[in-house]
Amino acid sequence: MVIHSSFTIEHGRVHNIIKLDNQMYMKKVNSAIPYMSEALDPLDEEEFKRVFFNAHPKPWKDAFLEINGTLDNHSVASITSYMQRKAR
Repeated sequence: MVIHSSFTIEHGRVHNIIKLDNQMYMKKVNSAIPYMSEALDPLDEEEFKRVFFNAHPKPWKDAFLEINGTLDNHSVASITSYMQRKAR
């Protein structure tokens, strides 16, 4: 799932995804959640990291986890950096 970005798939590879735009858009939506409903709280940092990570293509997530093991010691910034490298 790619939020707020256009992309194409050529030769089995996803192109033209701007990860930083996705991250910023997701943070904007997350910060607006309290104004949308009294029943919902915004995602905490760990939940946001999990959702952001899972918004990427499965092969990229699998490769990230194969190299790093888990998301535990990684920030959204480090995940963004990795996904930007995969998009090239």
